[in-house]
Amino acid sequence: MKTSVAILYSFAIGAPALCAPAVAQEGRPDLAGEMVRDHNALRAGVGLPPVIWDEALARHAQVWADRLVSGPGLEHSPHTSRPGEGENLARIDGAHASATAMFSGWAREGERYRYGPLNCADLSGLGRTGHYTQVIWKGTRRIGCAVAYAAASEVLVCRYGPPGNLCGGTPY
Repeated sequence: MKTSVAILYSFAIGAPALCAPAVAQEGRPDLAGEMVRDHNALRAGVGLPPVIWDEALARHAQVWADRLVSGPGLEHSPHTSRPGEGENLARIDGAHASATAMFSGWAREGERYRYGPLNCADLSGLGRTGHYTQVIWKGTRRIGCAVAYAAASEVLVCRYGPPGNLCGGTPY
């Protein structure tokens, strides 16, 4: 029997404004350390300061991850429900993966990224590099991530404060 595995990724364009909160997870005792390490390694590669873990952002991420894992795909939370927070999403169906493995898809987008201001009139390229630019966005200082599990699916949600991917801005 052949198992199908798909990893889906989604990002959100930052909305101007406020900020938010992180939580130890069953089955992922060091999710915070893993995600801070992965984010900061990518940020260091472009000369950016490290991010820190934010428990409130992680709690917000957990609420959304729990909602997404019961459905068939990925959908960003409404901007109104996360003022001042950016968001990256990843989902794997048909298997299980570490948060680092799911994060690596976002990191690989850097291979396609061409430096320049974010053109919100033409977001076609952002779909290929938007997770990467959110991770390395110069104004982002805090992250909080969460993973939700279903029988054959996992969803990773990371929230960012302040958000990145701001129209007209550059990540670094």
